[in-house]
Amino acid sequence: MRLRSSIHTRSLTMKRPFITASGTTTAREVILLRVCAQESCGYGEASPLPGFSQEDAAMAHARLLALQPRLEAYEFSGEVEDVSAFLASAELQDCPSARFAVECALLDLIARRRHISLAHLLKGSQPAARVAVNATISASSAAQCFALGMQAYERGFTCFKLKVAARPLQEDVARVSALRDAIGDAATLRLDANGGWSLAQAHAALDALHPFDIALIEQPVAPSDLVGLATLRARCRIAADESVRSRADLEAVLRAEAADVVVLKPMLIGSLLETLQLQQEALTHGVTTLLTTSLEAAVGRGATLHLAAACDNLEGPCGLATGGLLREDVVEHPLTAEHGFLHLPDSPGAGVVPQLTRGEHAPRGDGLAVPHPLLQRAKFSPTHPALELGSGEVWTYEELAARARHIAQNLAQAGVRSRERVGVIAQNSHALAALLHGISLLGAVAVLIHPGSSQDELAQALAMARPHALVTEQPLPDVSTPTHLLGELARPESKASYPLQERVSLQDIHSIVMTSGTTGQPKLVALTWQNLIFSATGSAIQLGHLPQDRWLAALPLCHVAGLSILMRCAILGTTMVVHERFDAAACARALVEARISMISVVSKMLQDILDALGERRPSPHFRVALVGGGPVPEELVAASARAGLPASPTYGMSEGASQLTTHAPLRPPGGAGTPLIWTECEVRHERIHVRSPTLSPGYVHISPEGHTVARAFTDAAGWFETGDFGTLDEDHRLHILDRRTDRIVSGGENVSAAEVEASLRELDFIEDACVIGLPDQSWGHRVAAVLTLKRPQQPGDLDALQKHCDSRLARFKRPQEFHIWNELPRSALSKVRREQVRKRLLSPQPDTEVSSP
Repeated sequence: MRLRSSIHTRSLTMKRPFITASGTTTAREVILLRVCAQESCGYGEASPLPGFSQEDAAMAHARLLALQPRLEAYEFSGEVEDVSAFLASAELQDCPSARFAVECALLDLIARRRHISLAHLLKGSQPAARVAVNATISASSAAQCFALGMQAYERGFTCFKLKVAARPLQEDVARVSALRDAIGDAATLRLDANGGWSLAQAHAALDALHPFDIALIEQPVAPSDLVGLATLRARCRIAADESVRSRADLEAVLRAEAADVVVLKPMLIGSLLETLQLQQEALTHGVTTLLTTSLEAAVGRGATLHLAAACDNLEGPCGLATGGLLREDVVEHPLTAEHGFLHLPDSPGAGVVPQLTRGEHAPRGDGLAVPHPLLQRAKFSPTHPALELGSGEVWTYEELAARARHIAQNLAQAGVRSRERVGVIAQNSHALAALLHGISLLGAVAVLIHPGSSQDELAQALAMARPHALVTEQPLPDVSTPTHLLGELARPESKASYPLQERVSLQDIHSIVMTSGTTGQPKLVALTWQNLIFSATGSAIQLGHLPQDRWLAALPLCHVAGLSILMRCAILGTTMVVHERFDAAACARALVEARISMISVVSKMLQDILDALGERRPSPHFRVALVGGGPVPEELVAASARAGLPASPTYGMSEGASQLTTHAPLRPPGGAGTPLIWTECEVRHERIHVRSPTLSPGYVHISPEGHTVARAFTDAAGWFETGDFGTLDEDHRLHILDRRTDRIVSGGENVSAAEVEASLRELDFIEDACVIGLPDQSWGHRVAAVLTLKRPQQPGDLDALQKHCDSRLARFKRPQEFHIWNELPRSALSKVRREQVRKRLLSPQPDTEVSSP
């Protein structure tokens, strides 16, 4: 079976500095590995401990990233022997923590698939249900030692360990004395020097510490001083800790008779299986063993806990209860010792599932996996038209899938890997459609950048998204991101055989889109397969669906509105007719001649198409024009219906994978329609709230380590406050009053910009209107209107405007100033850029202006 994997990083702070002879630890850098097969996932952890490991976190992270392609290309049998075989070829001997992470994840996956515990898998029979653990006291002063020791004793611990040799002997004696006072004479007390003493210092320490009944001292001298260890055994029970990292190390310790006990740390050894073998070999030589961690997070500790449950004849309490030293962990409910024991979780595998919604290098899902929709279409509808260009060229689903596969392999050959972000900036074309599908087949994440972006906007997008690679139609100047030309990627010449994603998890991120930024700073929005699949099916249920439907895509595919058309057609098996860019005359011609049944537009585009149609009528195949991008004027809906273009206003946003509510054809007109079948909508104090499986998991923050999905924009019940204003009527239809930043507060009164704009458009000489609030010392904001006219300005226009507003609008809603501009600034989707209007009014340009008194 083929595997999917993902890597996630965490930085966990310690509750207090953890001081050892090898240094002070204040935080743990944790790398988590998730490996999935079908619906099951296993977890591993790499957490090199500074001062104890040859590798660091950056090295472990790099090794795991480099190993991922081989891991995902590996045909995994699901047997334990296969894990050892893979690791033997993985070249991770110099990075034990990365090797440990891979092995743990694969063994955890096997155990979960077999519905047994990891301990049962390791032992081959029923393991122990619990493991005795010691309390590790992290205290720098005698007073702290006493307080923390007393607390641990009251929680039921009977064995305690204290780090020594990092301070003067006198201080260590005081700390040991205080801890012994706290825990009494019956408790077991161990010390760990981490090789911090010379042999002479160790003898002096044993003299000074003799009165405190020390049961065991771990690594009193340097790991290489086996003679010193053997000498000290005559005075105290000695444990070899850092001295044993491999089979050769163990054999050397046994030959030298250097230890009564061997402490084994699976993370430092790099393997659960090898640690188990070393433990059994030590027992055959009459040497007992202890298992401890390297201050790992819950995943590493959980795996070692299961190993301890699988081991026979351990020395006694193990050092596995170190989770309490961390301020936070990678799981919601960490493993907690009860009366000196850790109990194995009831769930299969290691029973530890980390929360991976923060700091993810590559978000992946554990949920339902489904076949890739494009591959399914190619399999079951190979000859059905998938894409048709304005020129008439047609690609079937079989051809589209083949082209997408070629592009995926070409990207892989160019160095792009699964889970990496691929920036895409290109005009609509059949090659762009194949590229977007190809990126998803590769398991990478498409970052969609609007092809109409200016140089500054492109620079901003790249700075925000930090793509690993960029695909464009033409070379771009001053761009440092590795760039690939779409035309070259589309050539079916690759001989690469990189494994493709034939199945996708609904929780996997498909793409990252950018909000339009018409009201300010754009945001990056993550869209999962779940979002896109539920959006497509919800739209089809709302609007109706016929196999012969032909959807005209004149919106950019590198925008959520265009992407939703691409995915909707692939999921539903219909045809997408692709126009390179919006041209009203070309769209009108297609509606008349090309058997188009559906089109997606914003209000301005629809008005331009109506003007271009003139007296012509669309073909009888046409069913509906989906109109969004803001409040849709009722007069535009009526005019469209008269022209033979039934319009369905819709309310949606990037955060909702496009549509959230849509007017269903044949239902009474009004507003932006009812919620899609999967979507719930509420209006609370005029603010629109939605809850839906189409809602993005959150905005994306990009850091050098990867992308983080912030899920905070929904509340605990899953509701998203959109910030937009609206009402719901008795038929559950949503009526949009204002988009999120369009509302104006003047003199304490709420002014709806959309309402004022609709009133102004009633005048026959007004082409369009934009109403905003400008700062005002007396009223907070004053209402300003920017207008474009259908004909040259005339002397009576100002009086007509004032009389019209006086008769239609309450005093606080009336514009206090009017501005006549040649055109309104618009986004590439023809939506008015209100922020640019506001900035321009605050620093006026030499346009023709008319101001009221």
